Amino acid sequence: MRFPPAQERAGIWTAEAKLLPNRTTDSGSEAWDMPGAYPWGPGVEGCTGSAYPPAVESETRTDGGTRPAEFWIGEVDRDPALQEELLRAVPDRPRYVRARGLLLRGRCRVVLGPEGRRGAGFFIGDPERPGVCQAIHRPVAGLVAGLLHECSTCLQILTDRENAEHFASLLPGWEPRPATVHVHPNPTEVPAPDGDARLIEGAEFGDDEVLSEFAREERADLEFAASRGPVATVWENDRIVSFCWAVYETESWWDLDGATAPAHRRRGHGRSAAALLIAHLLKAGKRPVWSALDANEASRRMALTSGFRAVDRMIVLTPPEGFVRGPGCA
Repeated sequence: MRFPPAQERAGIWTAEAKLLPNRTTDSGSEAWDMPGAYPWGPGVEGCTGSAYPPAVESETRTDGGTRPAEFWIGEVDRDPALQEELLRAVPDRPRYVRARGLLLRGRCRVVLGPEGRRGAGFFIGDPERPGVCQAIHRPVAGLVAGLLHECSTCLQILTDRENAEHFASLLPGWEPRPATVHVHPNPTEVPAPDGDARLIEGAEFGDDEVLSEFAREERADLEFAASRGPVATVWENDRIVSFCWAVYETESWWDLDGATAPAHRRRGHGRSAAALLIAHLLKAGKRPVWSALDANEASRRMALTSGFRAVDRMIVLTPPEGFVRGPGCA
């Protein structure tokens, strides 16, 4: 079953276009049966203006060339009025949990056009976890050029699936990698965690033996997560073997992430860690969002077996090998 053509193009999810659970759409993505729960598009409450504002293209010079659109790059916590303006453009929906979570936190970096030209869209990045910038609406060529020139740490661009063709024309050679956004229809029914599951917060892991099951990068993730908020952990023999944490949080949602030590996978530890954190954050009225690249079959399979259902599609754009980035933004 497919959505009606107009809704397929606009990315609107409504009760009239709902799918049945545990089925597969014509495009191959999992189906869902949460009628009317996640509408996107023009006229939706919580999303000011059109879902896809008209693009503001680069200006034409008198010599026949083009002058890139002006752009501004900075951190929104220094400008509360700008922060509020951008929050109005990013509704509290699962596909925007990363972007809205960053805006609510304030510690984020944005690339956007000048006042009066914000319909061109903008980019949001996390200076604490660089590597991915999320595109909001459809940033024009000048903003894309500004992002790539100024931010050498932007390795990938996350965008709505409806913008795939737009970015393909601006970034030839970049690989569009599809991703699926999942939510749980009844998170209160997630089974209780098994084993020795503990919630930790603000911990400093002075004993390397506690983290010895993980590689250096995963240890850094765990320590960073514990410094930011609660982390659900699963233990064996006085060592952490799996953990789960909320990377970003909005008023209603949180973005689930975590890892399980290689020697302890396929034993349900990741599911137990997730269950513990889901139960904890439900007390604050927040529900989990599980996003995964389609190529990451293990993550998608775990999401589905844990009761999550696909509700949206995104695109992660990856530059070609040998791509030369800008000088970076401090």
